[in-house]
Amino acid sequence: MYFNKLIGVKKNLRILSILSIIFPIVFFILETITKILSNQQNIIRIPLSELAVGPYGWLGSLSFIALAITLFVFTIAISTSLPEGRFYKTILVIFFIISVCFFMAAFIKTEPNHATWSVHRVFHMIIVSVGAGLFPIGCFLVAQNIKRDKQWGSLFGFTLITGYIALFVVGSRLFVLTYWPLLGLQELLLLSGGLIWIEVISFRNLKISGSDIPPSLTGHPTDG
Repeated sequence: MYFNKLIGVKKNLRILSILSIIFPIVFFILETITKILSNQQNIIRIPLSELAVGPYGWLGSLSFIALAITLFVFTIAISTSLPEGRFYKTILVIFFIISVCFFMAAFIKTEPNHATWSVHRVFHMIIVSVGAGLFPIGCFLVAQNIKRDKQWGSLFGFTLITGYIALFVVGSRLFVLTYWPLLGLQELLLLSGGLIWIEVISFRNLKISGSDIPPSLTGHPTDG
C-alpha cells in the first residue's frame, strides 16, 4: 500500500516538475511576442503591466496567467519534495499567495497613461507589489529549510543569492506607485532571476522524482 502510494506521489512530482519547467518558457515566449507585436522592444522601460493594456493586451494578460500557473504548479511540486522543516507550511502559503497575486493582476489592470490614476490601477500596483515583495521572503525561508538537507543543501547558496537579488530589486521599487524609466529593467531582473531559480528547483524535483528516495524523505527535517 505504501509503495503504491509512493509511486503515485513521485509520478505526480515528475509531472508537476515538467510543468514547472515548461511554463516559465511559455511566459517568456508570450511576453516577447507581445512586445514585438506592440512595437515595444525597449525592455528597460516597458513593464509587463503596460503590455497588458495595449492593443495586444490579451497576450500580456496571458503572460500574467502563465506566471501565475508557474508559481501555482511550483507550489504543489515543492509541497511533496521539500523537507518539512519549521518554515515548510509558511513557504507553501507564501508561494500560493504570489501565484494568486499574479493571477489577479491579469484581470485587474493598470492604466495605459501613467498620468492617469484609477482605483483598479492602484489595486494592480498593490497586488503586483505584494507578489513581488513576498518572493525574496519565500527564497530566504526555502534556503533555511534546505541548508542541512542531503539532496537540497547544494542549492542553499543559489537560493540565498536569488533572494538577495530579488530583495535588492524589490526594495528599490516596493509600493512606489510612480513611474520611472528603469521599471522595465527592474521587472526583467526580478522575473528572470526568479524564474531561473524555479527552473533549477524544478530540475532538482525532476531528479528526485526519478530517485529511489521518497520525496518526503529526501533528507532530515531542518529546524530553520
